[in-house]
Amino acid sequence: MTGLTRFPIPNPQSRISACSLFIVHCSLVIVLAACARSDTAWDRVRDSGVLRVGMDASFPPFESIAADGTLVGFDVDLARELGRRLGVEVQFVANLPYDGLYDALAVGRVDVVISALVVDPARMADFVYSASYFDAGQVLVMPDQRGSESVRGSESVRGSESVPGPFSETCQISESVELYHNAPGTGAGSGESVEGVHPEPVEGMADLGGCRLAVEFGTQGDLEARKWARRLQDLTVVPHQTAAEALAAVTDGETDAALVDHVSALGVIKTLGASENPKGFGLFVVEEPVVQEPYAVAVHEESQALLRAIDDALAEMAQDGTLDRLAAGWLR
Repeated sequence: MTGLTRFPIPNPQSRISACSLFIVHCSLVIVLAACARSDTAWDRVRDSGVLRVGMDASFPPFESIAADGTLVGFDVDLARELGRRLGVEVQFVANLPYDGLYDALAVGRVDVVISALVVDPARMADFVYSASYFDAGQVLVMPDQRGSESVRGSESVRGSESVPGPFSETCQISESVELYHNAPGTGAGSGESVEGVHPEPVEGMADLGGCRLAVEFGTQGDLEARKWARRLQDLTVVPHQTAAEALAAVTDGETDAALVDHVSALGVIKTLGASENPKGFGLFVVEEPVVQEPYAVAVHEESQALLRAIDDALAEMAQDGTLDRLAAGWLR
């Protein structure tokens, strides 16, 4: 036919390829823009040379105000050491209520929060946490007989009627506990052997069949202990009003062990000497927390560069023993 104009028929494959290229291009632009987005908090900290630390100074020994008006505590020293390693000055904003710590972080009043802050998964949409620098969870505490008459002689600890041990007769650990002392919070034993004592250490809750376990009523330790009581034969949970009372039940020989928060356990162990106990034994923490409650530094979700810098500093502090020294100074 003549007089007809021919129009090219579009190739569907070409149109799809062009569309794909456009989508890829847009995706790259978005990714590059996200990568290029500056961490304004870390930029401000480096430019000003100041790290603003939010804190509720009402929780000794982690943070409190001394008689002379100065800030003292584990977290205070931790923040100062972080500032030193980051090469900046630390400025404390320490008059914040605990409930207002996240608000201060959200509006940019502070750069970080260091205040015995427990990692909260419900907050992770808006905030991120550093690696944990201390676990305040529920720990198993037991008698440490190394200073008692029952382990100073050459006779067997068990089976001696003249020098009874601290454990109930039905408690399975009476024949299995190794009387070495763990450095609280580190899980590192002294490695000392005690004559007459079975060399297998108590590893945790699974070894408490037939024992009496003191707890603070209504706490996570109480709930965890009751779970174990349903699994173990003859594990008796003995509730007390406070962690201090639960630990006193162990030193008084009323219970075989206690499951309490790590801070309370270390505080009592620090002040309790074997000489103060007429039964002649102190207390020690068995290995890792039974229920974890990690303390960490919190930053805004967008402060990823600042978070990496803090995590690097905390890793160095764990490696060189600084975190252990802080814990030893304030908690042990």
